[in-house]
Amino acid sequence: MAKKRLTPDEFYADLTEPHKSIALEIRSLVLGTEPDIVEEIKYGIPFYLREGWVCYVNVTKKNGVTIGFVNGKVMSDTFGLFDNKDLKMIRFIELPSVAFVREKRDEITNYVIEALVINDAKTKM
Repeated sequence: MAKKRLTPDEFYADLTEPHKSIALEIRSLVLGTEPDIVEEIKYGIPFYLREGWVCYVNVTKKNGVTIGFVNGKVMSDTFGLFDNKDLKMIRFIELPSVAFVREKRDEITNYVIEALVINDAKTKM
C-alpha cells in the first residue's frame, strides 16, 4: 500500500514541541513575505516555491529546525546567519527557538526576499 502524502498542514500538525512552534513561526514568516509563494511537501518536508524552489523547513535530530535555501550558494550571507558553507548549493540557518526567529525576523525575511529575486532572475534568463 502506498504511503499517504502529507499536506503542509498535516506535516506541521504532526510535529512535537519545541519543533512545532519554531517551524510554525518560520512558516508564517515565509508565507507572509510574498503572497504568491506556494507551499508543497517535497521529499517529506515543506518547500516554498515561486518560479522554482525558494526554501524549505526541515526538522532534524541534530540541528532541530532549519530553514534551507535551495540556491544559497549564490546568496550573500549579509547577516552571517548561514551555518553551513560546505554543501554544494544549499545554505541553511539553524533556528534554535521561537525567540530567535522573532529576534532575527527582519534578517531572515531579507534572505527569503533575496532567494525570490534569484529565482526571478533565473526564470528571465
